[in-house]
Amino acid sequence: MATQSIDSVLKSIERKAQAVGFSKWGLAEFAGLHKNSLQGLFTPEWTPSISTIRRLEEALKPPAHELRFLAAERKIPLKPSRSSVRAKRTAPARNTRNRRVVETETSPNEANG
Repeated sequence: MATQSIDSVLKSIERKAQAVGFSKWGLAEFAGLHKNSLQGLFTPEWTPSISTIRRLEEALKPPAHELRFLAAERKIPLKPSRSSVRAKRTAPARNTRNRRVVETETSPNEANG
């Protein structure tokens, strides 16, 4: 049986989580972990327990497209893909030329309160 270093396992988990679009809180919920267990997620200071690593590995076993489906089924929000963010940035602006601010006149009774 081949052994992997913890760093390579964490890199693998990070790549898969990013490919699916999990936020750290969404990933915690998906893996059945408390959100605080992933507080420093993928930073050099993060020191997860072996059980946390195992739960993340187990949760991220299916292919990315299946994980997206499962997350949607469980109503776990995912980050928008880069292509959808790019599409929103390049979308044409709405025409605001014809909008006018309409000032309403207040009656004397309303003005005196």
